[in-house]
Amino acid sequence: MSFESIRKPSVFNRLSLVLGFVLVTIGLLNTMPSIPGLDDWVSDTFGKDVVIRRFSFEYLAPLCFVFMMTIVALDQSMARQFRDRGRGLYLLGLAMDIALVGMAFAMATAYLIEIDSVCLIDQLTGERAELIARALQDEIEFAESMGLPPPSTVDDPACINTLVD
Repeated sequence: MSFESIRKPSVFNRLSLVLGFVLVTIGLLNTMPSIPGLDDWVSDTFGKDVVIRRFSFEYLAPLCFVFMMTIVALDQSMARQFRDRGRGLYLLGLAMDIALVGMAFAMATAYLIEIDSVCLIDQLTGERAELIARALQDEIEFAESMGLPPPSTVDDPACINTLVD
């Protein structure tokens, strides 16, 4: 390989490196072992809702997928590879890069809409809270009829509004 064939890294390559570093950092934080006092310190410093370990898989998986596909599109751009081979191939490569990132967002959104633990459409319309409250009330009534202690939580009910509806 000659030195003439090596291109200087572009802004897109550098941005993909930064996004890759962010993705690795998220992964490392997610798998970090329990360090005594760390969770309490984070809660005291940043608030009770801030979590630095064991992120919710339902939200982490689509986020990482979008990050990975965006990194691929930035680092291995078909538009940049085809820019010297004519306008038609350049536009095709640009369309393919945009389609890759667009489909990653579409698939991540579809995942969040369909998975029962998130039900994105139901959360946005407010039906999710009503559904969980109704399911909890049914469980309480059932437990009382059987002489059991009333439950305080309920399993995730199925989504009402999905992409198939």
